[in-house]
Amino acid sequence: MFVSFGHSLTLPCHGAPSRDVDWLFQQDELPDWLHVAELYTGAFSYGNGFQGRVESSHLTEPGNYSLTVSPVVYSDLGIYKCQYKDETEIPLSDVKLEIRGHPPQNLTVKAGGLLSIPLYTADPVRVTFSAGLGSDEVLIFNVNKGPARYGEHFAQRCELLAQNFTLLLRSVTLEDAGVYKVTDPETKKTIGSVSLHVSAPPLSAGAVAGIVLGVLVVVLLVLGAFAFWKYHKNQKRAEPVVRYQAASAEEQNISSSRAADPPRDTDRSP
Repeated sequence: MFVSFGHSLTLPCHGAPSRDVDWLFQQDELPDWLHVAELYTGAFSYGNGFQGRVESSHLTEPGNYSLTVSPVVYSDLGIYKCQYKDETEIPLSDVKLEIRGHPPQNLTVKAGGLLSIPLYTADPVRVTFSAGLGSDEVLIFNVNKGPARYGEHFAQRCELLAQNFTLLLRSVTLEDAGVYKVTDPETKKTIGSVSLHVSAPPLSAGAVAGIVLGVLVVVLLVLGAFAFWKYHKNQKRAEPVVRYQAASAEEQNISSSRAADPPRDTDRSP
């Protein structure tokens, strides 16, 4: 059977009414069988990792031991079998569950915004970040049958929503742009990935007013410098004309004085 992450799936099983039934699960590439649910007459119990995600109608529909799993997560991949609790040789139902992976997502978030990274599972899961091709992968989040561990530079901004199988990254910055990869730390298989582009936030009214004021100041300084340069240029052009006129006036005075004095007779004795 095939199902996509996050969807619901009903595993079929029918048998004699009023019997105790076990649902068992074997993960891919692992030898052990794990309990998914135990269906008793008048009772129902969950296996580890399936709490709150499985339901059965055997209490209201005797003989119907089908099990509904919702939502399906990556770690649900494997083989399921339904059998009477006291008869383990012949299973009532045997189902192999294969999960369709999700294609890579491309998201754009404004700087200062919130990034939601779908994990599709709760445990085990690992999330890494790389800024681009050739960049090293940096650990953001990891949990593998133990306490969750966050990367050094992300611990203060990350939050795990275990019920929603989602990792939140708050206060996104321009440096957070890159690829976020979700993997299974045991099998090393990629579960999903998110390519993030971060856009600059819109300018506030105060920032716009500051920019406009700065531009006006620059324009006034340029105009003032141009006017000062123009004034000096005109002054330099006027200086030779003034000196020429002054010299001309002096020469005219000397010429006038010479014209007023009578010429001396150099041949006459005193």
